[in-house]
Amino acid sequence: MKKQLILAAAALALAACSNDENLNDGPVAIRLSSSLEVQTRAASGIQGSAFDEGEQVDVFITEDAQTPTTTYPQPLTYTTGTGGAMTPSVQPYFPTSGEDVNIYAYYPANTVKDMNESAEDVTFTVEADQRTDASYKASDLMFGMAANPVSRQSSAIPVTFRHLLSKITVNLTPGDGNPDLTDATVSLMNVRLDAQLTPSDGTVAEGTGTQDESVTVTTGTGGSAIIPVQTVVSGKQFIRVQLQTGGNLYYTLPQNATFQGGKVYTYNIKVNLTDLEVTSSITNWTTDGDYSGDSNGEANM
Repeated sequence: MKKQLILAAAALALAACSNDENLNDGPVAIRLSSSLEVQTRAASGIQGSAFDEGEQVDVFITEDAQTPTTTYPQPLTYTTGTGGAMTPSVQPYFPTSGEDVNIYAYYPANTVKDMNESAEDVTFTVEADQRTDASYKASDLMFGMAANPVSRQSSAIPVTFRHLLSKITVNLTPGDGNPDLTDATVSLMNVRLDAQLTPSDGTVAEGTGTQDESVTVTTGTGGSAIIPVQTVVSGKQFIRVQLQTGGNLYYTLPQNATFQGGKVYTYNIKVNLTDLEVTSSITNWTTDGDYSGDSNGEANM
């Protein structure tokens, strides 16, 4: 028994030496795992702390050297699995030179083709109707990166993604007159659908399109939608609730509303027969502030 234990220990030592040699000298696969900074759609639980299985993510890998000796296809497309797993279309390896690498990523796939400093800004357009999971996720622009630069390692490298646009969540409750909210349709009005993305650093600016578009959030009493960063000025009709009976009720902004990237704007709406009573909050993992107002434009800070 003692002899067997000695042999087993020797085998483990040889395996460790072999792994170290491979890590230092041989090809070492770059393995990735993913996580999301915040919940993406509270109303339905879509992609909470991890991507749904089968999503496509574009990953950019570059050698961290003045004169790179290893080049990678740009971008590499990864398919997400359970628990944050990511499977590449083509397996990348660490440079045999021993240099570190830098890793960046974008979701949805096919958003960015070039991450060079000289790359032109990209226009990203959210879906006008986000009542389906697919259209909502297609609008949820995210930027991810590893703790760059990344050294040669056999363990999976975490890539953390953050949301670049604004999430609007609406919740309806019946008010005076008890209107029927079955199949009520909620839309965001007077918004831009385009955002200008700088690929090299994941920053976004307000788009240049006209600010007279609308986004359908939900058919029902609660849901979320994504809009680009922008400011909608006071006096504009911002939320429309269309009842099944055909009547339309509107919420007019009592003050300028600036929608920033990575923030969640929640509107709790009491639907009366003749008007809307709205309270709203802004959160960014910690509460930044809130205000309440009614559809006639009066607000309390």
